[in-house]
Amino acid sequence: VTGTLLDGQVAVGDAVELLPAGHSARIRGLQTHKQQVQEGQPGSRLAINLSGIDTDQINRGDVVAKPDTLHSTLLIDVHFRLLADAPRALLHNQRVDFFCGAAEIPATVRLLGIESLEPGQEGWLQLRLQRPAVVVSGDHYILRQPSPSATLGGGIVLSPHPRRRWRRFDPKVLARLATLAKGAPDEILLQTLGRQPFLTSTALLSQSELDLETAQSALDELLAAGAILPLGSGNEPALVTVAIWQQTAQHLTQLLDHYHEQAPLRRGMARGEVRSRLQTLLPVTDLPVRLFNAIVEKALAEALVGADDSVLWCNGFTVSLTLEQQMLLDHVVASFAQAPFAPPSEADVLRALGNQSELLDLLLERGQLVRISGGLLFRQEDFAEMVAQVRTAAEAQGSITLAQVRDLFDTSRKYAQGLLEEMDARRITRRDGDIRVLR
Repeated sequence: VTGTLLDGQVAVGDAVELLPAGHSARIRGLQTHKQQVQEGQPGSRLAINLSGIDTDQINRGDVVAKPDTLHSTLLIDVHFRLLADAPRALLHNQRVDFFCGAAEIPATVRLLGIESLEPGQEGWLQLRLQRPAVVVSGDHYILRQPSPSATLGGGIVLSPHPRRRWRRFDPKVLARLATLAKGAPDEILLQTLGRQPFLTSTALLSQSELDLETAQSALDELLAAGAILPLGSGNEPALVTVAIWQQTAQHLTQLLDHYHEQAPLRRGMARGEVRSRLQTLLPVTDLPVRLFNAIVEKALAEALVGADDSVLWCNGFTVSLTLEQQMLLDHVVASFAQAPFAPPSEADVLRALGNQSELLDLLLERGQLVRISGGLLFRQEDFAEMVAQVRTAAEAQGSITLAQVRDLFDTSRKYAQGLLEEMDARRITRRDGDIRVLR
């Protein structure tokens, strides 16, 4: 095949793709000006000898590229200027012939933002091609009228892979095309990230449809200026514009504020519930755990929220108890201290708290009480003491039975059984028939 090397370098032995068909091949030989060479440089005319492909698989206008670097398309967004001496106005859904490089493909014109384009005027088009083409942003093209044959005009490719068939008068689409036409890389990146927040840098550079070097340089400048913010600390953090981050932070704090109003005796909102509700407020279809954790991490860094492994709360929020509520809690905790190894039941605790279940939840959240197997409640320090004594006895004896645990604490079978089942669940002990052994 012969043609001009537009970008990058090629060398003998390189694997390549023939597009748009997608045939794989390998470069067996290179010639420039009838001289054998090992490498080809950008801008040079080349003859390429390909192995692994038949001549009947090659068509005029095909593109040779490194694997997975270019992709074919049937839709193209373009800027177009209709020649002043064009035979007539360009109409919506008009049939034309599209010429780009050596490719010639029938196409249908979709006018964007206007009903018709008069001779001498410029505008935005979306071209629907009858066959796949391979183009990149900035490629020049020509449109011709098929019959009678006449050149209509030309322009440059703005977006070689639009995501869909645009609504013709959508102001967001027209604004994006205007930005692409101006060619300001930083604005293109910001607009792309505004439409699709939380992209990784790799995805953002790809979605921007800019050449990689230009896009990376613009992204580095935006990150340095703080116009784009990274979320997370991995190799590929999610990226977000300042405006989207401010909206996200506001949604998060308002969500927690509302929760504190509804549940003033709870320390905070469960992380899973926060993630589920926040997802419905953000411009995303899904909020993966990794991204949610990155959002929380940044909110923590900005002192907007407080968090632990289980709950989130607004920064500065503390549970505020009335004097009566505090007295009830003190009374309950004291009752556990009076019988550390045979404490009150949950029903007794709720009665003592005036059936205010949120006060019991507060004791559990604070870690003053712990709920174990069988729904039993213990003070945290009493439970830890019992576990330590069982471990010591089991180590000394090689094993321990339920009856021995009951006698060790002078308690009932109910509490001894609940303790051992909890230790089994926490993989401290293992049941073997009627005995427990340490793991």
